[in-house]
Amino acid sequence: MKAPNIKARKRPSIAADPRILSPARGPAVSRVRGPASIPGDPLRPRSGGDLRTWRKRAVEAEQHALAARTRLDHLLASSSGIIFSCRPGAGYPATFISDSVKTLLGYEPRDFLDDTGSWLEKVHPEDREELSAALQCLLEVGHLVHDVRMRHKDGSYRWLRDELRFAPGGNGGNGEIVGYWIDITESKSLEEQLLLDAFHDPLTNLANRALFLDRLGVSFARIRRRKNTSFALLCIDLDRFKNVNDSLGHRKGDQMLVSVARRLLKCVRFGDTVARLGGDEFAMLLEDINGPADVEATVRRIQREIGEPFGLEGDEVFATVSIGIAIAGPGCDKPENLLRDADTAMYRAKAEGKARHVVFDVAMRDQAVNLLQLETDLRRAVERNEFLIHYQPIVSLKAGEIVGFEALVRWQHPSRGLIAPSQFIPLAEDTGLIVPIGEWVLRESCRQMADWHRRFPQNVPLSISVNLSNKQLSPGFTGTVEGILKETGLNPSTLELEITESTVIENSERAAGLLNELRRMNVRILIDDFGTGYSTMNYLNKLTVDGLKIDRSFIRVINPSGEGLAIVRTILTLARNLGLDVIAEGVETSDQLELLRWLNGEYAQGFYFHEPLEPSRVEVILGSDRAKLLISLK
Repeated sequence: MKAPNIKARKRPSIAADPRILSPARGPAVSRVRGPASIPGDPLRPRSGGDLRTWRKRAVEAEQHALAARTRLDHLLASSSGIIFSCRPGAGYPATFISDSVKTLLGYEPRDFLDDTGSWLEKVHPEDREELSAALQCLLEVGHLVHDVRMRHKDGSYRWLRDELRFAPGGNGGNGEIVGYWIDITESKSLEEQLLLDAFHDPLTNLANRALFLDRLGVSFARIRRRKNTSFALLCIDLDRFKNVNDSLGHRKGDQMLVSVARRLLKCVRFGDTVARLGGDEFAMLLEDINGPADVEATVRRIQREIGEPFGLEGDEVFATVSIGIAIAGPGCDKPENLLRDADTAMYRAKAEGKARHVVFDVAMRDQAVNLLQLETDLRRAVERNEFLIHYQPIVSLKAGEIVGFEALVRWQHPSRGLIAPSQFIPLAEDTGLIVPIGEWVLRESCRQMADWHRRFPQNVPLSISVNLSNKQLSPGFTGTVEGILKETGLNPSTLELEITESTVIENSERAAGLLNELRRMNVRILIDDFGTGYSTMNYLNKLTVDGLKIDRSFIRVINPSGEGLAIVRTILTLARNLGLDVIAEGVETSDQLELLRWLNGEYAQGFYFHEPLEPSRVEVILGSDRAKLLISLK
């Protein structure tokens, strides 16, 4: 059989197909049964008879859609945040909100969706304007993150962080805003607490130094823009606050600081700043002052408020303050410098007697700079051993001869020359340098006197008196003295240690223990500047001392007319009754000497006999008869 010629067979034209009508004959109608063809539908059958494939794909698509919907529901249910959408426009009406709104804010979703724009009413009043501006900006940028406070159903507010996106609508539609809200209330609270801790004092809740300096900088910027304005800075320090801590304890001391902070806040206007700089030191920034009169009025209010008694759990305490004032002027352009100037004035107020105020001037700054330089030089002087000792004779008024010397330290400054003790001893006390300086003076004095004992022997060995600072009276001091005596070979009975009345009063228990230990070593103890304190009489029976030194202020006023004699006579009588030696300091005239002799005074020292001498000049006296004829030569 002959094979058919396939190539020769012609395919019928589309026009001849009875299932399709040409455009001229009417619309084409498919005779294939099934759903209508959808152009571009991937699920429609590609061949007219493949219905099973089409149905299978439709079922699979529906299953995929259901699975996706289930996943979305799980995601919405498990999300800790709120998924939210709204339409741009008036009120930004909500179109969707997830069920998690019930957990975060306590509302049902319908509370957001029922009323047009009702969700905006739940925004904190202070945040609404900012949120509206953020939503308007979102329409331009398309994406932003914004923090807002939203009212919880219980009436409190929660901080929410909104990550917002805007999807523009097609074909002229308005589009949609989609957001995701998470609760950041806890982190915001922590952030606020960190800021509070960083810029506020934890005890008083006042501004701290960092915040105070920041506001001070703002004040400087303001007066640069407004030339006719000024402000003042006050440094305020509680006087003798250490006594409160030492006597009543730190807990009551803290209570007092809190009370002081509250009283200071009552003294300022709205816009002024009160800060605690540390310890018992406060600062006050007075804005927009008209002149010194405004500052003086505030100072009077401060002193009146602080002057009222403080009730501390049954204890009543009175306090005063020392205030330093610095007024912003053309010469000061940095916050730190103005604070430094006010601090300098405050320390001047304390030095002048406390319970007062001082206004800063440029001379104080120069003095402060000189004092700082002196402190630097003093520290170097300790390292370089720039000190030397002069010795002032102590004479017996009955025998008319030298019985001992008082060691008086001097500072041989490399450029300023010889500096007297009054110029550097207070600084050494403040800086603690008095301890190494005092130990050097004690060692050198003992060495020198031991040398003089060997070279100039006498029937009664000369004594050496050395002044002590209260800062030297530490538990190890007796060991230091014992070591120096062994090192120098000085007889302990010829060493006299002088302590002031204030040292006895401020450290009575500690001083009593140390002094008793020293006396057991045969070291003699003298109370220096006797009569200048206010309660030494109470301690004379408790302390075992060997003698008193009458302060020069009492010797200066005695004269033949009888002025000042009563006090000196009383001290001499008291000393005799207690079996104590008495040395009169500061004898400068023959009249003073004669009056002391008439009162049966025993010992004296002063410029009438000799000024403090260098060791070489002392040796000239000890090597001649002048040591025994010192008074008769006058």
